[in-house]
Amino acid sequence: MREFISIAKAYELMRVNLVSEALIGITSLIAILVILKKFSEAYKDAFKDGKKPADIKEVFELFYIYISMAAIIILAPPIFSLIEKGFGEVQDEFVDRYSGDLNMSAGKAITTYETNYVKDQYKDAGIMDYVNPGKAISTVADGFFNGAFYMALLYANKYVFYFFAAGRYLYLLMLQVVAPLAVVCFLSKDLKQYAFNFLKHLTICYLMIPFFFLAYAFAGKISEVFIVNLDHYGKMALIITFVLKASLLKKAQTFVRELF
Repeated sequence: MREFISIAKAYELMRVNLVSEALIGITSLIAILVILKKFSEAYKDAFKDGKKPADIKEVFELFYIYISMAAIIILAPPIFSLIEKGFGEVQDEFVDRYSGDLNMSAGKAITTYETNYVKDQYKDAGIMDYVNPGKAISTVADGFFNGAFYMALLYANKYVFYFFAAGRYLYLLMLQVVAPLAVVCFLSKDLKQYAFNFLKHLTICYLMIPFFFLAYAFAGKISEVFIVNLDHYGKMALIITFVLKASLLKKAQTFVRELF
C-alpha cells in the first residue's frame, strides 16, 4: 500500500502548502467580512432609535451566532484534521480487511501465479514426465507470457484504484477550501441549502475510500470465479477481472453520491 500512503502524504503536503493556504485564507477572509457585515447590521438594528438590550443575556442571544460562525471559520483547519484522523482510523480498518491484492508485492504475485497456474499447467502438459518436449516448450512460453500479462494487469488494477483514491483526496482539498463559505451560508435562509449541500458532499467524500475498498474486495471475490472457470490465470479471466474491478470502483463512486 505504499502508493496509497504516498497519495495520503501528498494530500497532507498540499493541505498545508502555500497555494491551499492562500485559497483557504481568501475564502476565510470573505466569510469573516460577511459575518462582520451581518454583525454590524444586527448591532444597528438592536440599538436603533436609542433602544438598548435589556441585559447581557439578550446581547449574547443577538450576537452569539456571528461569534460562533467566526470561531468555526478560524478553527476549520484543525477541525478538518481531527475529522480526517477519525475517519483515517476507519479507513485503516478497511485497508487491513479489504485491500486484497492491493497489498501484494511483486514477489508474492509471482509466487501466487506459480502456485495457482504454472504447476497445474506443467502437470497437465506432462512436463514432469518429459514426454513431449515441443508441448513443454510451448507451455513454458505460454506460462511466461500469461505470467507477464497477469503482472501487468495486477499493477493496472492497483493504479486504477489509486487514481480513484487520488480523485477523492482532490475532492477533499476542494471542500476544505470552500468550507468557510459554507459556514457563512448558514446565516442566510436563502443560502442555507448550500451549507447543507456542503455537508452532504463532505459526508460523501469521507465515505468514498471505505466504499472503494469494499468494491475492490467484492470484485476480487467475483474474479476468483472467472479465474477458476476460465482456465485459471488465462488472458480472458485476467481481462474480465481487470474490467470488473475498474467497473465496480466506478459504480462505488456513483452509488455513494446517490445515497444522499
